[in-house]
Amino acid sequence: MSTDIATKNAEISTDVGVSSIKLTQLLATVYGPYAFGVVSLLIVWYTIVGPQLDRQAIDYQENEKHIQALHDVSTSMETMSRSMERTAMVLEGIVDRMEKLK
Repeated sequence: MSTDIATKNAEISTDVGVSSIKLTQLLATVYGPYAFGVVSLLIVWYTIVGPQLDRQAIDYQENEKHIQALHDVSTSMETMSRSMERTAMVLEGIVDRMEKLK
């Protein structure tokens, strides 16, 4: 009786081993291309895209600083041009007065 139980246990374990191999083969056959695509995409992302995005983030911050500096310069140039315009108007008035004096 114990030999029958041992034989049945051996058959069950063999069946489980064979069925797990068949299941693994079936999964590899059905989902293998998808798994390959996902793994390939992740490899490309972590080796190429991710580092490039990090570099662009740094470049964006530097460009933002440059843009702010250019904005400050343009604001000061606008103020200077208004001041020069007022000065030109005053000088024009002085020239008109001097012409009248002649």
